[in-house]
Amino acid sequence: MIDLFSSEDEMKEGMIALAVCSVLFREADLVTFELMNNHVHLIMRGASEKCLEFFDMFKRRLKRVFQRLGRAIDWDRFEAQILRIETLKALRNEIIYVNRNAYVANHRYTPFS
Repeated sequence: MIDLFSSEDEMKEGMIALAVCSVLFREADLVTFELMNNHVHLIMRGASEKCLEFFDMFKRRLKRVFQRLGRAIDWDRFEAQILRIETLKALRNEIIYVNRNAYVANHRYTPFS
């Protein structure tokens, strides 16, 4: 894991980049997500290779944003790992895990923030 978002402004920029990718990339669907200061969780629907393409698009946008902000990050460490979700029960559990992840790390953040 890397220190990715170190300020609220960087977090907002990450949210905007993710939103833009979600609108532009139509070959996989973003179901839910969580941006953390040192990693991200994305639950997506689609073929594995398309989900990886989405992540690559997000990573490229983040690189441009952080370059504009003057932040240097070791982008080689920011890589996607796919965990296939095979059942409805597993999907529900993963959504719960992802959406409460930020709250566990910092009680100021809830699924409603």
